[in-house]
Amino acid sequence: MNYHLLFLFIALFILEVSSFAQGSIRGTLRDRNNNQPLAQGKLTLINKERRRAKKIEIKPNENGTFIFTEVEEGLYDLLYEAEGFVSQRVLGLYIKNKGEKLAYLRIRPNTTNLPAPEELVTTYASLQASKEKEVKTASFDADKLIDAPATVFLLTQQDIREQGLTSISDIFNLIPSMEVQEASNYYNYNLFSVRGVQGGKKFIILLDGVRISTFTANLATLDKNIFIGNAEQVEILLGSASVMYGADAVTGVINIISKKSEASQIQLRQSVGRFDTQEYDVLATYKTKNWGMVLNGNFYKSEEAKLPDFYPQDYAWYNQRYSQTGEMPVGANTSLTTVLPIKSYSLFRQSHWLNFLMTNNRWEIGGQWNSQKHSAAIASQDIVTLSGKNYFFKENNINAFVKHNWLSKNNKIAMQTLANLQAHETAPFSSFADPYNNFKKVYSYGFDYTAQLNEVFTYRIDSSSQLQAGLNINYTYSLPSAGNPYENFLSRTNIREQIREQEFVGSRVMWQDGVERGVSRELFLASQTNVGAFVQYKKTLYKQLFITAGVRLDMIAQQGDTTVRKYPFTPRLGLVYKPNNNITAKLFYGEAFLAPALDVSFSNYNIITPVLDSNNLAIGYTIPYAGFGGNLDPERMRSLEANVAYNKNNFYVAVNTYYNQLTNAIIFVPDYETTELFGGIPVEYAEKSTNAGALTSYGGFVQAEYNLQGGEDNTFGLKLHADYSFSDGQIDKTIDGITTKLSLPYSAQHTFRAGFTLRYESFSLNLRGLYRGRGYNAGLADATTGETIQISTPDFFVLNLFANYRINSKKDNWYADLFLRINNLTDTRYYHTGLNYVDIMPLTPQTPLRWSVGALFYIAP
Repeated sequence: MNYHLLFLFIALFILEVSSFAQGSIRGTLRDRNNNQPLAQGKLTLINKERRRAKKIEIKPNENGTFIFTEVEEGLYDLLYEAEGFVSQRVLGLYIKNKGEKLAYLRIRPNTTNLPAPEELVTTYASLQASKEKEVKTASFDADKLIDAPATVFLLTQQDIREQGLTSISDIFNLIPSMEVQEASNYYNYNLFSVRGVQGGKKFIILLDGVRISTFTANLATLDKNIFIGNAEQVEILLGSASVMYGADAVTGVINIISKKSEASQIQLRQSVGRFDTQEYDVLATYKTKNWGMVLNGNFYKSEEAKLPDFYPQDYAWYNQRYSQTGEMPVGANTSLTTVLPIKSYSLFRQSHWLNFLMTNNRWEIGGQWNSQKHSAAIASQDIVTLSGKNYFFKENNINAFVKHNWLSKNNKIAMQTLANLQAHETAPFSSFADPYNNFKKVYSYGFDYTAQLNEVFTYRIDSSSQLQAGLNINYTYSLPSAGNPYENFLSRTNIREQIREQEFVGSRVMWQDGVERGVSRELFLASQTNVGAFVQYKKTLYKQLFITAGVRLDMIAQQGDTTVRKYPFTPRLGLVYKPNNNITAKLFYGEAFLAPALDVSFSNYNIITPVLDSNNLAIGYTIPYAGFGGNLDPERMRSLEANVAYNKNNFYVAVNTYYNQLTNAIIFVPDYETTELFGGIPVEYAEKSTNAGALTSYGGFVQAEYNLQGGEDNTFGLKLHADYSFSDGQIDKTIDGITTKLSLPYSAQHTFRAGFTLRYESFSLNLRGLYRGRGYNAGLADATTGETIQISTPDFFVLNLFANYRINSKKDNWYADLFLRINNLTDTRYYHTGLNYVDIMPLTPQTPLRWSVGALFYIAP
């Protein structure tokens, strides 16, 4: 197979260098307001592949028609300029051998006294042109997508609109080598993996280049609360990005870029659908002479599917016992039951997203808030949970930042200064029912407050080389673990005093001396300080070879009852080779370090059981189960990857391969013969956090796209895409000198995606399918043998559809979209893998067929 691929690329290379053909570009110009021909101004043809090639300028005739003849085969931009009109740049016209490209331009008059920015038109753009778009996530500087020194994917505003993308999960279901297990745990809802490495805390999320994911590795919800539906574009970088973005950018970066405020406009959207699903969002932009402002908000709520109706075998206890009589097992022991009030089953979720951005030539000022509230019964076994509106987890995230950009007069030196404040909180009234204590209501609370200062310096040495350096300082103050008290944290102030009042679940009982008392919790208010510096050098060699090399040094200090300091060092090297304009080969090596989560380093969780006499009075305690943190080292990732892509006209194909090695992986080691004491009470069974794991993952993907356009004014378009991802490897757990080898959890070995987007005039239809092979959960240790048992999910196939119809005004100052979204079109019953907790379903049932209809209204006054 490797020889076949090599032969294919050699053939494509020979075909490319042997073509010297010519074609033409023909079109008309019309005034957008009255549809009359425009016979003024000039048109300029710009060669995108040979920047120094002479520009060709012509003028339209009296009928507004124009023609460029004897145009050499290649990729071009077409620019129209005229006094009193907004300049229009048509991106990516590809001229083929003896071919003729049609471009029908409708030009908007400039009705203001201010100079208007160019209007960019992608209607005629070839697939090759789309890969020439600029991205910044790979190097803090503008790079062509195809040439960026990393494996980067780009979702444009058109992609987002035509495919109906709205959330972070949509990205993971769309991009090769990324995978999401949806609705798989009650705490943070989804589980993620990238290239076989599991963990939502191992990649970071940016909004306009500013970090909005937490600065610690504590668990956080990533679901409908991260909204991408109104983004200008989303850049997804796979692989280690630690040199630029911090030691914890282990598996990649997602950068959501807001829509720019080039004019004043407002957009409203609403949809309703099955399971009482409702979604509303607003996008408003305002432009003054010096400032642009963007406001974007989204609200989502849904009762979600009543899964016991669709998966009766998985919810047999609920259907046959609890919903009929209120009978529930005590402590998951189905032979001992109690009777409780019957509550209706609900897996509701509700989310909010709001971001505000102000920009001018130098300053960016922004704020962002997102929140999600969802049922505490998500993915829980029906014998250990009660659902209902009173049992839920809620998370709030707030960010505010100021960014200043400075550029020297000679454009050689640039400096970017960023100050950012972030608050991440599990809301204090988050709660669930405790199955071990007659389903009494139990609360959960925790927070991270972070201040960050970041400075990036860029020096353009010459036209072929560039040096970047940066310094980052952030400080986090955290309550990493405050779960399971019976009493709510009534306020966010006086936390220390409230912690002292908390007791372990089930410990408060009446003693023989007639006094009721319990065992106080030992919760830690912890902090983490991170100081990091990096330097990165980019150089163009021989006009075909690009090299990027960088290093980063961090000092990470965690302070709770003890202080631990670590000094991770992370190098990165990348090579990009372009033998011609159509073939790109990339090779990268990188490292990353992930500091242990504060709620792991300083955690302690216990089940405390009173020992009672014959009169049910306490005479002591036993601790059948306890968990402890420890002095942990950062997890260390080493990654090697290679990528080859061929990109010409309307065809694109890429082959990617990678190898990852994660050492010092933090795992929970069972200790059945422990001598640990907690508060002087012997512990019968303990789990300790330790760096006793290692992970190896390898694989890659093959991706292909084809774009077909036709008809007058390119009224017809068909884009086909398909990709296949392979992921394999193992996890080694070494306990007492014995190594256990496990399959990679939450990562299918085989994943295949395929679909198409059909566009005809004002109508577009997107259909995409996802096949995912068998995958495994992390496994549970057998209580008697200690052997880890992994459970696998069956393979499945789901089909999603999104259709949109646009109604345009004659003056193009408003339009309306009507859309239909159907997820799981074939109504498949399928499963994802759940967390390796005893109360979580190892196979989590997924939502059946789901539909929604909606409308969008846009106006530019």
